[in-house]
Amino acid sequence: MSVYCARSRCQTNSGYSITEMMIVMLITGIVFSLGYMLFINYYENYRSSSAKLTLQNESRTAMEVMMKHIPQAKSDTVIITEYDSVAQPPHSLIGFATIDDVNFKFYQNNNKLVMESNNTVRILSTHLRRVVFSFPQSDDYTYIAISLNLEMPAHGSTNTTLQVTADQIRIMN
Repeated sequence: MSVYCARSRCQTNSGYSITEMMIVMLITGIVFSLGYMLFINYYENYRSSSAKLTLQNESRTAMEVMMKHIPQAKSDTVIITEYDSVAQPPHSLIGFATIDDVNFKFYQNNNKLVMESNNTVRILSTHLRRVVFSFPQSDDYTYIAISLNLEMPAHGSTNTTLQVTADQIRIMN
């Protein structure tokens, strides 16, 4: 605090100096930039965790549905091929009939995993990268193997990928 007198009148100057203001602005800028970086880091972690959770839920649902219906197939009706020979990879479709004569198809259509049951369509996953159906033993057609690859953008140019495999699903009929 400085006191100065001029012409018999004394005044007190109780303001801040320019140096003090610059120091306060510098400290405020540092705090805000750290807060911004922490927020961006939190947001990226949230998006990555959210993508992982979505993929896990979709894969769990898809595998549960397939594991429920595939063992009920009649082994002589099982067909493994591709849904569309131009756009889809090989081994991306499995079709079969159950003992109750209900026809099922599970197949990849672009990035979707689709289930058809007597002309009723249900989408099991919307983040499918690839599905592969195969016979793990070449001499025994009563076992089916399934491999699911799911992929979803997490943040920026980064993708979260999940692979789920069921090695041997036994066809009971």
